[in-house]
Amino acid sequence: MYQGAYDGTKYLVDLNHRHLFFMDYCRNKDQLAPDVYRDRFIGFKKAIDEYNIPFESAQRITFDIEDQSEIGSGLMNTLRLYPKITAISAHDDRLAIRFYVELLQNGYRVPGDMSLIAPGDTLEYSLPYIPKITMLKIDTNLLGSLSADSILQRIDNNSHINTSLRVTQQLVRRESCRRVDAPTATL
Repeated sequence: MYQGAYDGTKYLVDLNHRHLFFMDYCRNKDQLAPDVYRDRFIGFKKAIDEYNIPFESAQRITFDIEDQSEIGSGLMNTLRLYPKITAISAHDDRLAIRFYVELLQNGYRVPGDMSLIAPGDTLEYSLPYIPKITMLKIDTNLLGSLSADSILQRIDNNSHINTSLRVTQQLVRRESCRRVDAPTATL
């Protein structure tokens, strides 16, 4: 999960974006896979740190994903505070689509005014009413197969050793990112 966020952020930086937000959502502390949320931010932060891109803690925003009005008002308030922002890295495409809707409703063009990227593959992009968000696709079939193999090995070997699976995510270029004219160094 770290690598997908890193690669997505690096893609934005390669498109000359130097003013970025990281958008996340609140989760129940008992929810499965809490490391995913931490790792995605770490991947994002590592990419911008490698390019010495300034980043303030206020540029990481967390929303209640079920409260579209909070997302809308929070996003617009944040964009007023940081008018130079040209790109948003969302935790996943489920959250990115909510930002996409808010941006359009508030007069922003995606990608004309704001680029948007997210790891994940939870939306049905073949449907005509789903915006084509640039994302990092998770090979869920491979991940499932590797997980099943790992479980079977643990059972066969009567092992209690935890293993970590890493599956490279593939960048899927769609219609939500653009190159900016020239990089700048300040906020």
